Parts: sequence; C-alpha cells; structure tokens
Amino acid sequence: MDTKKVQELLKTIEGAETKLKELEKSLAEHQERVKGQAQLVLDLKRELAEQLRDVLPPAKGRRAAGAEPESARATGLSDAIVAALADGKPRATRDIAEAVKAKGLNAANVGLAMSYLAKKGRVRRVSRGTYAKA
Repeated sequence: MDTKKVQELLKTIEGAETKLKELEKSLAEHQERVKGQAQLVLDLKRELAEQLRDVLPPAKGRRAAGAEPESARATGLSDAIVAALADGKPRATRDIAEAVKAKGLNAANVGLAMSYLAKKGRVRRVSRGTYAKA
C-alpha cells in the first residue's frame, strides 16, 4: 500500500466534497431565484391579460367576461319552463316542451333543463317525467 497515494486520494476526495457542497448551495440559491423569476413572469402575464381583456375581442370559442353563455339559460328556456309550471299543476315533460315551442324556443333540451332546474330547486320532480313548480 502506497501511503502517499492514499493521502493524495483522501485530499482529492475532500476537495471534491467541498466543491460539491459549494455547488449544491449555489444550485439552491439559483433555484430560489428561478422560482421568484417564474412567479414574476406569471404575475406580469396575468396583469397583461387583465389589461387586454377590455381591449381585445374574446378568443374564438370563448365568451367575454361577464357575458351570458349560449345555453338553455341564455335563451330563456329555464324561464319558459318555470312559466309553464306557474299555475302549480304537475306537467309531463312533453307538455312543458310544447309550451316552450309555443314561445318560439328550441325544446330539444327541455329534459336536461328540467334536471338542472330540479337540482337548483326551481321545480320539483313529482314522478318520472313529471314536474311541478317548487
């Protein structure tokens, strides 16, 4: 065994470990800086989007903030259904659909709208396919 060679190796290992600790510390500091910079970029992008929201039209397939969705609720279907049940008498879904058509609205989604209104408590389900005003 060459003691001189062993001592050199131990000294080299010690130096490499010291350098490794320095690099790890530096890496941690850089990672914190990267996180901070990434958060800054995200905040700036949000601020830019907020500023542009009032200026630019909404992207295709999106609606402007605060705009009503193009759905049954936006077309007045829910209100027409509740109006059809205003007298308090239970009605079958097909009768409600006829009342909706008479008001000039598309009755294709009456069943879905009835389920929605029942969940919201605006109508109550009397039996399968029969509803009354809540």
